[in-house]
Amino acid sequence: MQPAYTTTSEIYHKVAELLGDGKRFVLASVIRVAGSTPRGTGAKMIVLEDGSSIGTIGGGCLEAYVLHESKKVFEDGVLKIIEADLGGDSWSGLGMACGGKVEIALELVEPNPRLIILGSGHLAKAVAKAGRFVGMRVVVIDPFAKPEDFPEAETVIAEGYGEGVAKIPIYAYDSVVICTRHQGDEAALRAVIDSKARYIGMVGSANRVQLVFRELMKQGYPPEKLLKVHAPIGLEIGAETPEEIAVSIIAEVIMSRRGGTGAPKKITRIEEAVVEKADNPQEYKSSEVNRNS
Repeated sequence: MQPAYTTTSEIYHKVAELLGDGKRFVLASVIRVAGSTPRGTGAKMIVLEDGSSIGTIGGGCLEAYVLHESKKVFEDGVLKIIEADLGGDSWSGLGMACGGKVEIALELVEPNPRLIILGSGHLAKAVAKAGRFVGMRVVVIDPFAKPEDFPEAETVIAEGYGEGVAKIPIYAYDSVVICTRHQGDEAALRAVIDSKARYIGMVGSANRVQLVFRELMKQGYPPEKLLKVHAPIGLEIGAETPEEIAVSIIAEVIMSRRGGTGAPKKITRIEEAVVEKADNPQEYKSSEVNRNS
């Protein structure tokens, strides 16, 4: 049984420990109080994905309410501010005897996103560099992978794809890039297709991808699951070199993580503007811009 009170320093120590273990969690922090409340501003509690918690912000119904609301934060990742009235029959239904009011921030905390690369060729090396450049933790799995070839990687597993993937937990915030030079595409995709990874992409031509997908369908994998794989991988930017292809891949990984569209941001028209000059405003009308000019 955990102690009733956990100090702030102990909470932050546990935060570092959880991040080091690759786990995500919700950090609940009391940000405002009014009247009589069990804990003051700054009190913190960690909520884990299994519904357990570390620390306390007041106990009882208040923490049950926090646990319930934290489920939504785990789902959408959006910072949430909740208010609780600790009086009798309040709208929150807490029914605590304190009588005060409290505001609590619920923030999803997760490790730096991890990039898991299945492959060890020239493209894999370029993807590892690009991934590390944007702040991702890099893991490489391939029978021929050498640590000295991937100085950016925190882990290099020189084993088959099935065996290597089995040695690491794959979390919902992980991204997987398959670039096996094709001889291992089927085994690599089979190793990760049922994982929780938010992004799985595979290098290959449309014909090659179709061949791999058809083979896995013969093995019982449903087409709707296979079609969630980003294959052929990357955004269409006309990339040719391994470095350029790596940029297109990491761009797609970021798009998947951040919810982007991949569409160009270039404007196609000059909007109407009004420039005040003394007492005679001068209007500038909208002008269409021919993108092909």
